[in-house]
This record gives sequence, structure tokens and C-alpha cells, in this order.
Amino acid sequence: MGDWITKPLRERAMCGERSSGGSDDSSWMLRLTVLVTVVALLWMNRGFIKPLAMAALFAATLYPFSEKLATRIKSVAWRAALLTVGFAITFLLPIGIVAFLAADAGLRRVRDMPENWFQQLNLSATIEKIESYLPLPVERNDLVNVLEQGAATVGKAVLSMLQGLVADLPKLTIDNIVIMLGIYVFLLESHAVMAWLRRFSPLSKAKTQTLFRSIAGLCSSVVLAAVASGFVQSLIFGIVLLVLGVPGTLLITMTAFVLSFVPVVGTLPVSLYLIGSAVVAGNWPHAIAFAITSGVVGVSDNFVRPYVLSGSSKLHPLIGFIAAFGALETIGFYGLFLGPVVAGAVFTIVELVLDEQKA
Repeated sequence: MGDWITKPLRERAMCGERSSGGSDDSSWMLRLTVLVTVVALLWMNRGFIKPLAMAALFAATLYPFSEKLATRIKSVAWRAALLTVGFAITFLLPIGIVAFLAADAGLRRVRDMPENWFQQLNLSATIEKIESYLPLPVERNDLVNVLEQGAATVGKAVLSMLQGLVADLPKLTIDNIVIMLGIYVFLLESHAVMAWLRRFSPLSKAKTQTLFRSIAGLCSSVVLAAVASGFVQSLIFGIVLLVLGVPGTLLITMTAFVLSFVPVVGTLPVSLYLIGSAVVAGNWPHAIAFAITSGVVGVSDNFVRPYVLSGSSKLHPLIGFIAAFGALETIGFYGLFLGPVVAGAVFTIVELVLDEQKA
């Protein structure tokens, strides 16, 4: 069936395989039926395409571990189940639990804040310093109004972000269930899936195997880049917290590491919590230090992720950066993982096709 789909009609004509008009009509009708059926199937299940793609990515990352366990655990089903459960316990569940607890706690804290919380900060000394730096004289009431409006805007943005995160948790839960089921099935049927994909590959067997190895390496690199980025971000937070002597450093650091995997939000809740707590306590040196730390953490992700991707998968840092964050803009959180894999696969396919044409 793979040859039937991928072989061009022009090649068939050159080989002398001519068909009658009725047969051609039947062939095109069959092709159209298959196309419509595939499009309808994808459209009906479009909500699960991204989770299933993530499941394939994680399964490709876990496949080498499954092969290593083959000498000890003969059953493929048991190996797939063990790796799936282990991945869920060490990766998916902690992210979901910490994300829910952090969002719920932050939401309750924001809602419990009094309406006049800005006036309670007693910022008269700070306002006087701001006035001294301004090149033109400004009325204090105007300056206070500007600061109040800015604080209200930030507060509404934080509240909207936390509400959106809590509202999306049921969808994220379903996505995680689909991912776990997908990982298990892909690991269980890995050989059948690979054989099925080979049937539709227009490349030679050797080139197809090279493509599969490249994609598997990219999948491992993407997961490693996410873990490395989260580790660096949490390490920066931990060092600053230790230097400043903030209580609960270990818990905050662990939360930052887990939140680094959360869609779009990342470690922002940790930064807002630290800055807000310092501001409420009137500890402005700590607030400034945490604001600078937040900026450094945000920039570090833009360097660590592309660097790890380029070192592990021979993907150029610029391509890795554009692919990850471009896909993030297009398809959301999953794009951070799927973008570099798709980009690397495209470049690998182009190289393989050019090599095959030269040969």
C-alpha cells in the first residue's frame, strides 16, 4: 500500500502501466476517499494530536532504556508499563501537582489581598526618591496615581494568569492521561510502528533508518534541554535565596524546577511570589535582587535550551531557538518540545534527499 501511495503517476506511465479511463476514475476516487477519511479522522481528533505527538517524543526518548531492560525483563508489555509508570511518577505527576498547588495558593493569596493594599505599603520614601530622579517637577498625586494604575494592571494580569492556569488543569489532566497511554502503546508496538512508517517512506531503507536515528536523537536532546534549562533556572534561584538567607530555600528551588516545565508560565509564579513578599515586607533590597534574578532566569532559558540542543543533536543554536519559541507561539507549550524535533527532521530529510540525488 505504501508503494501505491508514494509512487508517482509519471513513473507508472514511463513504465508502460497504462490504465483505461474508467480505471483511472476509480483510482482517483479511491485516493480521494482515503484523503477525505484521513482528514476527517484528524479533524475529529485534533485535540489529541499534540498530546500524541508528545507521547511519541517521550517514547522515542525512553526506547533505548526499554532495549537495555530487554535482558532482564523479557516481556515487552512489562517493560513498556514499567517505563511509562516511572516516567509518570518522576515527570508528569510532580509537574501537575506543583502547578495546581502553586496556582491555587497564588490565586487565594491574590483574592485575599485588601483593595487598598497599595496604600498600605507606605511608599512615601520611595516616591520621594523617584521624584528626585525625575528631570521635570511632577505632582506627587499624579505620580501616586500612575503607580497605583501600574500596580492594578499587574495585579489583574497575575490574577488572570492564575485563573487561566487553574481553568486549564482539567484539560492538562486529560492530555497527561493521553500522553501516558500513548507512551505505553508506542513502546509496546514500537517494532510494528517502525515497520508501518518504513512502508510509507520514499527514501531507501538505509536512509530511512538514518532518519529514524536522527529523530530519536533529537527527541532525547529536546527532553534533556528542558531538564537542563529547569536545573539552571532552579539553581540560580537557589543560590540567590541562600545568599539572602530566605527561609524555605529548598522548597522554593524545587518548585522553580518543576514550574519550569509548566506551559508558558514557567518560573514566573516563583518570581512574583518572592518579589511580592519582599515588597509587602518593605524589604526593597531583596525585592530588587529578586527582580534582577527573575530577569537572569528568563534570559538563561534562551541560552541553555538552544545550547544543549545544538550540542546533543548537531542542531544550530539559532535554529533550535527559532524552532522552539516559534512553535511555542504557534501551538503552545508543546511547541518547546516538538518544534526542534520537526526542524531537525526537516534538515535531516533535505540532506538525505540531496545525498540520494548525488548518488
